[in-house]
Amino acid sequence: MVLILGLCIMGWPMSKGERTPEPSLASPTEAEMFIETKKIDSRIYWGEGISNIENDLGKAKIEAKKRAQADLTEKIEVTIESDITTILSATDKKVMRDQITEKINAYTQQVLNDVNERYFIDHPRKKELTYFIFISRHDYVKRVNEDLENKKSILRQTVQGGDRELSASHCMAALRNWLLAYQASLSFFGGLPLQDDLNSDGKKEEVTFAIIQRISRLFDCMTIILLNENEIKYGPEGELVDKPDLLIQYQDSAGNKTGVGNLPIKISFETGRGNCPGNLLTGAYGQIELPVSQLDASFTLSYLNVSVDMERIEGISSIASIQPPNFLIPMKKIRTVVIFITATSRPAEISFLRLENEIKEVLLSKGLAAVSGKNIVWPPEHRHWEELRKNNADYLLAIALTFSGSNNVGNFQNLHVASCAATFNLHTVLPQRLIGARSIPAAKGFGVDGSAAAGDALQRNKKELIAKINELLVSLP
Repeated sequence: MVLILGLCIMGWPMSKGERTPEPSLASPTEAEMFIETKKIDSRIYWGEGISNIENDLGKAKIEAKKRAQADLTEKIEVTIESDITTILSATDKKVMRDQITEKINAYTQQVLNDVNERYFIDHPRKKELTYFIFISRHDYVKRVNEDLENKKSILRQTVQGGDRELSASHCMAALRNWLLAYQASLSFFGGLPLQDDLNSDGKKEEVTFAIIQRISRLFDCMTIILLNENEIKYGPEGELVDKPDLLIQYQDSAGNKTGVGNLPIKISFETGRGNCPGNLLTGAYGQIELPVSQLDASFTLSYLNVSVDMERIEGISSIASIQPPNFLIPMKKIRTVVIFITATSRPAEISFLRLENEIKEVLLSKGLAAVSGKNIVWPPEHRHWEELRKNNADYLLAIALTFSGSNNVGNFQNLHVASCAATFNLHTVLPQRLIGARSIPAAKGFGVDGSAAAGDALQRNKKELIAKINELLVSLP
């Protein structure tokens, strides 16, 4: 495509360079005859300029030549306008008068350095200089016709190249061709509504409009699909459970769908905050996993906006009518429960880690996140509630275990008995409110020593404790 567009640079023959003619030694009568003969020659365009010589011949030549060039330009504008309008197949000639004149001026300026020139001293009167320039009408019109037709051909081939790329499911290659054609149409014809048979079906259409229509339809027929089967969720520290996985497709008029590969994508938060890397591209088949991370978990619901990064598509910014697709991805913060366990008369050897892990499993099965409470006392003070809020906790599950009666059974030195009772409360953190409370009566346990007996009592109460926690979870808002 670079090679094809390069041809437009060679579409106009190179200037032969400005020639400085020798002064004519013709007599005034011969000069007059030469000029009048040229003026009535219908085969040429001509221009004439006259200036006073005074004491500076060089200055007089420059002034006369400028006047001759202006005269030639005006004559060409008047006579060639209808020909250029016809070549362009323009539809509304009145509206486009200024634009057409601008293009005519461009052609005349290019040709002014390639004209035949003569100047005559002491003509038409003493101490005056006449500068006369002319160019073959046929050569000029042919040059304009060929240049315009070559440019129309370049546009046609570039647009058709984009059409072929789209038929081969190469959406971005099609877009690049059409954008090249659009920029070329502005460069070649300055926005004139040029008519041409772009589809080779015998029907002419307005080229610039047809190009924009192709580009608009490409984006209008794109869809963004979220492939994740489950909701996108993030935990209390802003970590995503699953990254959003998208597919961007183009659907043609027959309903066939194809992935849009190498499409520049940008992401930003409509609601919420997080890390959104830039310079994203879809894969070869239109799929992309969004590398969003570090979400602000103080937001219980975040919306990620996904759109085409138009700033990274060269040449499209000048087409204001293009509406690329965008897509909002809702992402929910997983409701988080802080587990806080206290114990009265707890034997030093007893660990609550296993109990805590089993409670976490219950919470996870309910779609909740669970974290261990640290640096909390019971009942929590104001600063503890503030700390929970800062850590994005939604609920506090406080469990109080009471151990008692670690005694020998009868006269058996190796058999001890102990009991364990439990009470627990479930609170919302913001606002601070009690959702529900449960208690479990003391259960007896036995073991070879007091710690073993206390551990057995806790184990005997665990099943009912888990059941009571499940009851409380039902009450969650």
